[in-house]
Amino acid sequence: MSEMSGRRNEKSAPNGATRRAGVVRIFGAVSVFSLAAVGLGAGAAVAAPAEASISGVVTELDRPVSEVVVSAYRWDAAADAYVFEQETDTAGDGSWTLGFLPDGEYTLDYGTEFSSARFALGESLAGDDDYSDDEPQFAVTGAAASATPFADVDLRLLGGALELTVTADDGTPLIDLDDAAAELRGKTLDGSVVSTPKTFADEEGLVTIPRVPVGNYVAYVGSAGSAPAPVPLGASIEAAETVDYGAHVIPAVADGAVAATGTLAISEAPRVGSAVDVTLPAFDPAGDPVEYRWYADNTLIEDATGATFTPTDDELGATLTVWVFAHAAGKDPYLESVRASAVVVAADDPSATPTPTPTAAPTPGVPSDNAGSATPAPGANPGGGGPGDLAQSGVAPTLGVLLAAALVAAGLVLARRYRARAAGADADAGSGASGSADERA
Repeated sequence: MSEMSGRRNEKSAPNGATRRAGVVRIFGAVSVFSLAAVGLGAGAAVAAPAEASISGVVTELDRPVSEVVVSAYRWDAAADAYVFEQETDTAGDGSWTLGFLPDGEYTLDYGTEFSSARFALGESLAGDDDYSDDEPQFAVTGAAASATPFADVDLRLLGGALELTVTADDGTPLIDLDDAAAELRGKTLDGSVVSTPKTFADEEGLVTIPRVPVGNYVAYVGSAGSAPAPVPLGASIEAAETVDYGAHVIPAVADGAVAATGTLAISEAPRVGSAVDVTLPAFDPAGDPVEYRWYADNTLIEDATGATFTPTDDELGATLTVWVFAHAAGKDPYLESVRASAVVVAADDPSATPTPTPTAAPTPGVPSDNAGSATPAPGANPGGGGPGDLAQSGVAPTLGVLLAAALVAAGLVLARRYRARAAGADADAGSGASGSADERA
């Protein structure tokens, strides 16, 4: 259990609501029943309004979860808020039943704080982390429930867990009788600060911290009433996974925190195949060690734990984020993140720029305008540069030569036609002159 003493604390209803009297647990499917009140001295029974009973089963990754607090909330239009009606706990097989529900529109909340769940963080019937965000999920009308979406619920909001051992200087595990305990402090992937309840070791010395939101953390350990102290090791919690944090001697209690001057940054826009570097702020005292965790769209990249990361095709289109831990003895650690833009294709990838029209190899001996003059040499790339630059413009040298040859050929044809027409005109003129001379003769 996550509570310090391992004993369950008394719960109070959310929003200051009070529990309705006469909670009755009736096992079975959705059922309808009536209550009767007997008038004192009258001998006559007066029917009370009928109320509904609903039931279901709660599981985590298809395993039943006991001691989940299932609470029913009825929408109160006048108050423009949910009103607490009833709550109950799941049994060892995950089953539960709520009775005495009057007519109205409802949602349910599944609280896992005291439960046997290892990963489930608790959620509403609609899958939110707070029932107040829900629209009503079902109605009770005439003592009958309109639907049974609550019957079998496999909890969806999952965190992770962490296991560690607290040891004496000689490596001997400290157990529950030594008050060996640990807690996690850190941030979720959206930057929310989280501290888990202190959890004590079992009789074997194992500390298991369940239901930790996905994110990055540092364990604080202690025993025999000592203040918890930070272990110089980061832990990245993933959904439905358990982190083995190892065995640790109790370190020095923190006196202040690692200070950072400057900005945590990623050096450049990430491209497939190109290394991306992290620029660190200046730490005081100097971080020892400094740890890194790289994420692609909030998915931890396995083995990406260095200051430099080279994206692959697996990260193409994903947004990169790096989390940085900076530890120092006797100091609370630095823990921050920075996000880069989405990973794009490699600079030399054909899809990075419009694909040029395939061209033939450059013709040997074709001159180039290396001086970059406004008028390119015959057959050269109009954009300047040597033959090696031609493919970038999409203009083939042989195409230019063929075009020039075609123009020359067309000019020769036109010239020949012009000369032919001129010769024909001269012949006609000569013939006309000869005829006139004959007539004069």
